[in-house]
Amino acid sequence: MTGNSDSQLKALLERTNLSILFDEFLLLVCQSFVDLGKILSYQPIRQGYEDANFVLETTTGKYVLKAFSKERSFASARDYVRIIEEASRVGFPTLDLLGQKDSKLFQVDQKGTRTYFFVSRFIDGQSFERKQPKLVEMTTTAGFLSILNRLDFPVCATYDSWGNNNLEVEYENNACFLNTEQNQLVAQVVGKVKKIDMRSFKKGVIHADIQKKHVLKNNQGELFILDFGCARNDCLAYELSTFLAWFCLDGKTWSHRDQIFQEVVREYSKKIHLNRAEVGSLPVLIRASWAAYFLKTAF
Repeated sequence: MTGNSDSQLKALLERTNLSILFDEFLLLVCQSFVDLGKILSYQPIRQGYEDANFVLETTTGKYVLKAFSKERSFASARDYVRIIEEASRVGFPTLDLLGQKDSKLFQVDQKGTRTYFFVSRFIDGQSFERKQPKLVEMTTTAGFLSILNRLDFPVCATYDSWGNNNLEVEYENNACFLNTEQNQLVAQVVGKVKKIDMRSFKKGVIHADIQKKHVLKNNQGELFILDFGCARNDCLAYELSTFLAWFCLDGKTWSHRDQIFQEVVREYSKKIHLNRAEVGSLPVLIRASWAAYFLKTAF
């Protein structure tokens, strides 16, 4: 089988607990999935900074292999897979996992360490990183999120230092690295976030990182949502605000921000009604998303 450069492969595999040769690991993957066929080639996926992902070309088709990072516990990997399974069951467009009905998460044991992995069918589509989403694509995605967010079960979440939910903590820990102007900008947003009372806010399973690179569109015009690395059970306002901040609003759409905001909230509310406090928190949490990113990149 053929692959990519040794340096790229080594960099990805260092994220995992794998200590065997990658070709040996691929043989174990083939043994775990009868229908996978023989692997002809593989291609590392460079996007993402946590897990190790590869596109596999086999005798039966094209697939994606995800090997979870060494930092991710069994509970976290298990819940990652469960979210995909439950989301697919209720009509949320995402990955199609291979495996038996009761077994989609697999593992390789090596000298007291384990590497968890799964394989999904390859989605032949393009993300919106280089293509501006239309309003209908924004509202359609919002509708899908309302399907996902109706799920409600515990999730073993990983800490997201870039998330708007952790802006206060990150600011407290890193304000000392900011100059005066940067500090004032972030502090203003943190002050507004602290005033939000979330006790009446609805909670459920949220993706928590809907941005343009995590939404794919295929040649048939179908949308698919990927990457549940930041998923957790939390306030739904975090979901909608993050989606508005990173998928819907930017310099090209700013002049239409009021219409976009209203249409997205309206579509989402068809399945999940948000109270006045939840809707009112969204502009602040949108700014918190941008402030969290600014804080992380400023130093």
